[in-house]
Amino acid sequence: MKALTKVAVMVFSIAISMLLLASAVAAVSETARIDSAQWSTSRAVNIGTTQVGPGTYKFEAAENGTTLFVERDGLLVSDVPCYWVKLPQKAEQLKVVADKDRVLQIEFPGALFALKVL
Repeated sequence: MKALTKVAVMVFSIAISMLLLASAVAAVSETARIDSAQWSTSRAVNIGTTQVGPGTYKFEAAENGTTLFVERDGLLVSDVPCYWVKLPQKAEQLKVVADKDRVLQIEFPGALFALKVL
């Protein structure tokens, strides 16, 4: 009887371990893809409420996320509220849509959704 109890405990432990591993794998697979792109500007522009000067910037945003992260030289310049809109077809290249001095939309290469900047 004692041996049977040890086997039952061992089987239960293995089952719990497998369940935890499956949960971890599922959590990793549900992690949103990060869209990112390098962008250069030759003039000052506003991205959200932040004005950026001439230079090269990195845009990053999690798909289905609500924040655009703007970096320059590896440092966070701004985190800007945003939302995603569906494009008629996947963007072939990076496209930054601006109106005068304000960035309105970012289309990431290969993405079917564009980022609307608030």
